[in-house]
This record gives sequence, structure tokens and C-alpha cells, in this order.
Amino acid sequence: MLTSSLFVACSFIAPVATAHASGGWCGWGKCDFGGLGGQGGHKCKDIKVEDLEFRDLGTRLRATGELKCLDGNRDVEITLRAEGELEVSCENPGGNKPKPHQKQSRVKVEGEETIPAEDIEKRSADFTVKTDAIGPKHKCPNANWKQEADISFERATLVIEQGREKVVIQCTFDGGTSDGRITDFDCEEKKH
Repeated sequence: MLTSSLFVACSFIAPVATAHASGGWCGWGKCDFGGLGGQGGHKCKDIKVEDLEFRDLGTRLRATGELKCLDGNRDVEITLRAEGELEVSCENPGGNKPKPHQKQSRVKVEGEETIPAEDIEKRSADFTVKTDAIGPKHKCPNANWKQEADISFERATLVIEQGREKVVIQCTFDGGTSDGRITDFDCEEKKH
């Protein structure tokens, strides 16, 4: 039997594969918003986001999921905005990372994806959107030094637009992120 400690913290918490009365479910590092996407006899009228996942790619953030209740005659625009703490370090040829050459700064990154109408099947489409890569914010003393950069993401906003319909999901990552799949996050859908 699964315990609640295995589930991701989300604004809608319920066991895996069980819809919550408030319209969503979360579990195993995934969140669904807007119910069951027209399954089980429910009418499909608003865009639904299911199986939302995030992955920290170092200096980029990736969001994946499935959109349901789409209009098959219009493109879908997806924007992912994220912010966090950028840490840049410089490693000298001897393999050391002297403190004066380690810098931190707040950054915001963004990425977009368009799903063409012809890729929408049965009112559904999978999506993957990544933020753009961030260029170096700080310079190392010379070309012999190796620069390493990483962003610890703290929050992200996913905006899905199709025609006049718009869904905005705001998420926070508890304690920031490290490279790999993000399993501890809270999300809330904002009505527009």
C-alpha cells in the first residue's frame, strides 16, 4: 500500500489515478488540472492539463504533460517561464574553484512551444516545452579556466493559450531544484 509520503505536494492531493472533487489529482511527481479531460461521461469544455511533470536540465527547465479538450482547428501556444538562483563557478587548470570566482544571481528564463492544429488528435495533444539556455553571466579570469553554471529553480509558470481560452498554472519547487526529475512541487491553476 502506498503512503501519502510518496506523493508530490500539490494543490490537489489524492491517491494516484483518483480524481479529486475539486477537479484535479496529484501523485508520483505528476499533477492533473481540470478533472478527467472529458473521460467517463464528463463534457469537455475547458482546456485540461494532465500528467504535468518538470525536469531540471541544469540551466534549463522542461515541462511535459498532456492537454485535453482542445479545439482541433486552432494551434496551441505554450509558454514556460521560470526563475531561480544561477550559480556560476570557474575552475582553474589545477581543478580548484576559488571562492572569488563563484557568483550567484537571480535569473528568469522562458521558452515557448506551438502545437499545430493538425497535431491535435481526439481533442488531445502531448507537449514538451523547455526554457531557453542562459548564456554566461560572469566571466572566468581567462580561457584556460572552465566555467560551470547551474540554476536552482524556485518557481515556474505555464501558460497555455488556444484562441480566446487561456490556462495559467503557477508552480513552486520546495527548496529549489537540482538536476533531474522534480518530484516535490506545488501547483495552482489561476483562472483567466
